[in-house]
Amino acid sequence: MSDARSYPFIGPATRDLLGHIKVRSMQGIALVAHGKPMGVLYVNYTQPRVFSVESWAALQTFAEYAATALDKARVMDQLHKARDTARVIADVMATADLDSALQTIVSGVRDVLGCGPVVLYVHDAGKKLLRYPPNFIRVKNPVDMQRETAVRPDSIIHPLLDTGGITIVPNTADDLSLIHI
Repeated sequence: MSDARSYPFIGPATRDLLGHIKVRSMQGIALVAHGKPMGVLYVNYTQPRVFSVESWAALQTFAEYAATALDKARVMDQLHKARDTARVIADVMATADLDSALQTIVSGVRDVLGCGPVVLYVHDAGKKLLRYPPNFIRVKNPVDMQRETAVRPDSIIHPLLDTGGITIVPNTADDLSLIHI
């Protein structure tokens, strides 16, 4: 873009990319559905262009439909996960023995959430103990888990049980106390 310097919000890397792909003009619009940002749509042109009110209106209409479609797709994805979760729960309820039920839960969580390792600790309220070893799947070193005889006192498991809460850590590398995970 020959006049990229007129637009300070376009950083050097973006300018380089636009120059490399020979973009001479562009339009960009946020995709928003129900007040939630869903993404950004950029339309690039290889020739300089004067954008009319009609072209902006067309882009805005397309962006509204695209945002609605993205929102619907996310809702459908959530519904599919809920359906899959319900199937796992039904499988667990149909399982007669505890070990099979626990392994079905662990496998189901992995399948529904598409995550890595899953570990399930069962609490025996009467004995005030956690069953050990836990049920797990995709654990890097399962032998290490089975060497232990109980959940360590400083484990994150105890505060979670005490508070009945949830812990969410988007990036364990940002929390030095979790760097060993």
